Amino acid sequence: MEQLTAKKLENEATDRILRTATSVFADVGFAGARVDEIAKRADINKALIYYHVGSKETLYGEVIVMTLRKAEARIMQGLSHSATPEGQLRQYIRHIAQFIDEYPEIAPLMLRELASEWEHFPAEAFQTFQRILRLLKKLLTTGETQGIFWPTSPILVHFMIVSPLSILGTIRRNLAKYTTVPE
Repeated sequence: MEQLTAKKLENEATDRILRTATSVFADVGFAGARVDEIAKRADINKALIYYHVGSKETLYGEVIVMTLRKAEARIMQGLSHSATPEGQLRQYIRHIAQFIDEYPEIAPLMLRELASEWEHFPAEAFQTFQRILRLLKKLLTTGETQGIFWPTSPILVHFMIVSPLSILGTIRRNLAKYTTVPE
């Protein structure tokens, strides 16, 4: 029983570290983030971050991979609810929009990574992103063979969907910091 409690506390600490780190990285990017600030916001000893997760680089990688895995699961779930390519594309768009709305930190994180030419983007995150693109490619190819969609690039379609949603998500996240927001 005592081991179970210790493991639960360890998981809770790791979750709190990851949630806080996600917010800090979204606020100031990888270069601007400090482990001291993450520890302070998480109300946890800095040494515990290194113990539970590792270096700042490892922590950042975990944040990116964890977030993209959640997005991938959401998209996969959404695609399974429709049998037609049009319906699947609608679900793809809907679930990305909902994900960005529910996880507002993802937009500034990804925009910063794009601007830095993926400088700190971990290889595992690229693999997750490739799986997401393969899902999109499959539905686009199915639609193309059925004469519903024109031939196109899955990455172009993905960024045509994600870019405006990411910008909107970042604007919403930034405006949420103010008590008075212009209409």
